Amino acid sequence: ALPLPTKLAVGPKKIDPVWNLINTHLENTEDGEELTLSYRTTGYNIILHSTWTSRVRAGVVEHKIDIVNESGEDITVYNIQTFDAVGSEF
Repeated sequence: ALPLPTKLAVGPKKIDPVWNLINTHLENTEDGEELTLSYRTTGYNIILHSTWTSRVRAGVVEHKIDIVNESGEDITVYNIQTFDAVGSEF
């Protein structure tokens, strides 16, 4: 798993968010499976959905992050981690 963002700005204040898992959802489709892990920050109303999708047939595993800002303030997300497995050996 990829680490969750470790730096946010909520309004003018920079924070080190503490992410708490609030929900998991696994959906089976005819194309494959989709797993969504949902987190909420402690003390702020910011929700992060980390969604992993795999296909029935061989192929890449896709990952996307959606951030829902319910804090009432502008937010800035710093250094979202990603990966590039092209050419990697497993």
